[in-house]
Amino acid sequence: MNPYFPNLFRPMKVKNVVFKNRIFMSPTSLKILTDHDYLDYNSFDYFERRAEGGAAVITVGDVVVHETGAVKWSKKVKIYDDRSEPGLYHMAGKIRSHGAVASVELNHAGMHFHDDDRINYGPSDRIDTFDQGDGNGKRTHKITAMPLEVIEEVVDAYGKAALRAKHCGYQMVTIHAGHGWLLAQFLSPVLNQRTDEFGGSLENRARISMMVVDRIRKYCGNNFIIEIRLSWKEGLTEGYQLEDTMEYCKMLEAHGADLLHITAGSLHYPDTTPYTEPSWFDLMEGKNLDAAIEIKKHVKIPVGTVGAITDPYKMEEWISQGLIDYVVCARALVADPDLPKKAMEGRCEDIRPCMRCIACLTGGYYDLPLHCAVNPQVGREFDYKFALLEPVKKKRVLIAGGGPAGMQCALTAAKRGHEVILCEKEDHLGGLLRIIDVEPFKIRLQKYCDWLIRMVNKSNIEVRLNTEVTPELVDKIRPDKLIAAVQIPSMRRCRELKKP
Repeated sequence: MNPYFPNLFRPMKVKNVVFKNRIFMSPTSLKILTDHDYLDYNSFDYFERRAEGGAAVITVGDVVVHETGAVKWSKKVKIYDDRSEPGLYHMAGKIRSHGAVASVELNHAGMHFHDDDRINYGPSDRIDTFDQGDGNGKRTHKITAMPLEVIEEVVDAYGKAALRAKHCGYQMVTIHAGHGWLLAQFLSPVLNQRTDEFGGSLENRARISMMVVDRIRKYCGNNFIIEIRLSWKEGLTEGYQLEDTMEYCKMLEAHGADLLHITAGSLHYPDTTPYTEPSWFDLMEGKNLDAAIEIKKHVKIPVGTVGAITDPYKMEEWISQGLIDYVVCARALVADPDLPKKAMEGRCEDIRPCMRCIACLTGGYYDLPLHCAVNPQVGREFDYKFALLEPVKKKRVLIAGGGPAGMQCALTAAKRGHEVILCEKEDHLGGLLRIIDVEPFKIRLQKYCDWLIRMVNKSNIEVRLNTEVTPELVDKIRPDKLIAAVQIPSMRRCRELKKP
């Protein structure tokens, strides 16, 4: 039993699979990790680093099950393509080598991904108009109701995708039935206007989801784990809401689903973004917890939830009280993949805090490489794999500037074994973060600043406050490397204007 968080690190067994703790990594989209339609070394190292950090489950996200759910402009792993198999196999081995359970999130985008040269399927016929966000105005696409034969083909593709995942060494799959993707589109009383057996009643709208679960069970057997990721409500007030979702969860359990992962919202309703991607304006921990608690009262299978969960003390409290069975973390494990390991060792003060700034999500929106505002290793895991080897020659490193850049630079150099002197001309560390974090809703910036200072103070870095780095000081110290981590003039002027 863990002496710090006995319930959070209590194993959970589902069928023949043992989860070593209750911290699951939420799926991460591969659009921001790969330039291909299959896994590459960037993806391998990113996911393996999270497995190394101690999470019980690592989920490879947003894997496309069928060609009707894929588009040319979005690079995602196409599990229906035979060429994806070597990468999937290699990834599963890397995840499992660290004692984590390997999972793949299976998805079909339905009406929300468009190409001009193909039929864009959704649950019903409709004209979909949307703003491209690139300054070129709005585009209009015709959405075609998915025919029965295509529904059957897509359902079978889910089953075959799960079978391929199992063949490659994955112990479970996560079916994405939320956030407005295909299965959620069929579940939606707003988007689904069908009059056949897939429309109308809740049972009919949920039918395709049940068929997917049944088909995966048929292909993969009774011991293969199926997790369902679902939104507890579609829009803030429109679309399906909690009452319908609870009935939906009962159906999923009856058809053999093993785990329920509760999220919220839909792409069709942008006003639900605060539930799907809580920002730093939202101080709440566990945005979808209350809904997960209600759902758990109506099912017997384990229920977990996602939604800006970062605090191990809260995780322990919820699980110890039986409110939920596991927690699902996304950005918290981007910011610090070692969160589980540090919590397990009672080092919560060492956990690098996530600021909820959504920098990591901008890669998906703007085709930028995956990155993080507080963790410079994110997206560059391969570059850092051998970076902490003992240096051939220990160097003296002088850093000018005690802001976030200077402190992070000092921590990295010290961790690599160098002698580090950090100079700050003010009487405190923190730089511009000391100006920005005064707003009450920016408390996470203050936590990040405090974390940096705490890590510097715990290290062997020599800190010199009230010390400006001048040519005379450089001549006196004679460093091997001099790093200027100082404010640019425009930022310095902003700081002067803020002074009383």
